[in-house]
Amino acid sequence: MLIFFILGSNPSLSIAEVLSVLPTGSFTVQQTSSQVLVLRVSDDLELTKLMTKLGGTIKIGQIVAENVELSTDALSELMANTIIERSFDGRATFGYSLYSANISSPTKTATRLKRCGMETKRRLKESGLAARWVRPTEGTTLTSVSVAKNGLLNDNGSEFVVLVSDHGNHGMVGITSVVQPFEEFSELDYGRPGRDAFRGMLPPKLARIMLNLAGVTTDSVVWDPFCGSGTVLTEALQLDVTAIYSSDLSPQAIVDAKRNVEWLKDKHPSLETSQVKLFVADASVQTREIPNRTISAVVTEPFLGRPRDGHEDRQELNRRLDELTDLYTKSMMAIKPTLTKDASLILALPIYLDNNHNLMGIDLVEIAGHDYHIEPLLEKDLIKSIDGRVGPNDGLVYGRSGQLVWREIVRLRKK
Repeated sequence: MLIFFILGSNPSLSIAEVLSVLPTGSFTVQQTSSQVLVLRVSDDLELTKLMTKLGGTIKIGQIVAENVELSTDALSELMANTIIERSFDGRATFGYSLYSANISSPTKTATRLKRCGMETKRRLKESGLAARWVRPTEGTTLTSVSVAKNGLLNDNGSEFVVLVSDHGNHGMVGITSVVQPFEEFSELDYGRPGRDAFRGMLPPKLARIMLNLAGVTTDSVVWDPFCGSGTVLTEALQLDVTAIYSSDLSPQAIVDAKRNVEWLKDKHPSLETSQVKLFVADASVQTREIPNRTISAVVTEPFLGRPRDGHEDRQELNRRLDELTDLYTKSMMAIKPTLTKDASLILALPIYLDNNHNLMGIDLVEIAGHDYHIEPLLEKDLIKSIDGRVGPNDGLVYGRSGQLVWREIVRLRKK
């Protein structure tokens, strides 16, 4: 069975997350691009359940045809026949999206196939079906919101995902099974009562990705020693992790984190929060709040430095990075006694962009010392195949144009 994953805005992280979540040996990678990952899986996957776990995937579905000629006649025939087989009450709603499987852009192909929707609708009408065609508002793809709101995930709905390759002449065609729960993530990001932009806010989707990169399970014991308003904490709870420690140097951060946990618990009363422990602590000093050899995963975005105004020269940026290196080195030493053997650590380290847009970051080898292995999140060849960016430590980059501080996501493991 071939399964496609439409990737989020940071495709390297999205791919790394999917490959971390699925059992080793249960899949082979068939195709990758900056927009899509296609896997051949050995067992049936519960795609809806899988989507509830992921933070970096927009759509998941199953490939129904390979090496399809991307002409109006061939594609409309495939879509119409598939819809007819799926329809059971004489009505159908459909749409289609074009994504790049290995070319730079599917725009030219989309232009060539602009009549495909009307042709599909004509074929359906001739077969006695009342059909509605949902079109993209812009570009070549339907948004997750449009797919969900227009009923394309219902029994009578179909979103066809066309993965364009071979210079736009051929491709795979799949049907979307589930889309990212956009309303849930939006509420988690903007609806939480405890938010503080000055301290910085880890996006919930990124926190979810980081937890999955750490390989957390319901049996994991997780610690975020720079918890801020508790984003890692609330995301871990939604992954059914119950034993979670969250600490921060700021008393107000702990107040905010508690408010956010209570808010989430009100929305999801079944969440198990009895083993959540929040406390004020300096991450660079060994804590007595956590027994030794308890923590199986540390997932955190440490302090990224003072807010930038864009006028700092390289000397000033290096000075700030030196200060952070000292903080991180002390914190790694303080964390070590609490870790179990082979505990994983996922860190979001700062990347500063200088005035020439060069990347400046932390020396991970220096802060890891002799106590931790550095583990790659993705093979370099795979990152290269999707034109992904790597950070100063070959970690995966999270950031967008216009930001002065990006994040480098790295993984360590206790020796």
